[in-house]
Amino acid sequence: PCISPDRRQCARCDDIEPDALAGGFCLERGHVPGHEFPQVHIADLDADAIDGQDNIVQLEITVGGIVDGASEIVRIAGQSFPLDADATASNVTIGGTTVNITYVAATGSFEIVDATNTSNVIPQADLDLLIRGMTYENTSQDPTSGDRTLTFTATDAQSATSAPAVSTISVMPVNDNPVAVND
Repeated sequence: PCISPDRRQCARCDDIEPDALAGGFCLERGHVPGHEFPQVHIADLDADAIDGQDNIVQLEITVGGIVDGASEIVRIAGQSFPLDADATASNVTIGGTTVNITYVAATGSFEIVDATNTSNVIPQADLDLLIRGMTYENTSQDPTSGDRTLTFTATDAQSATSAPAVSTISVMPVNDNPVAVND
């Protein structure tokens, strides 16, 4: 679905006339209630991280198309990462696993590994919970139009890396309605 800042749902962002929206922009994907700006899930709520032997030790996520700096935020396991600066969240619990999450702004890359030992396996159920709970938010009053991509790869205990899986979020600015001010 598509949602505008005034919380009206629509079929798809590209199907909306610009003057049909009130507020700054429209994002495709599901809206997370309770936020001033639309926060959208990055992955489907039934997304899976699957390894034949269930021995994934690292999840890497690379973001692309980020042009609005600190206004673009990814949330992972309740931790906020503005995409303009390096950041680390240590000892974050997701399911029954404690992970470290590192973001490097210069490469647009997140690395998620077990907090106790980077070669420890992260159970599939916990990876699924982490991926399904990830959100994106753009807090700019004048967001830059275009697609934002998040490319996921998983590495297992034998150092085999998965084929990439890509999530695309479309950001479309719209013209805000004028507001009269009584001076």
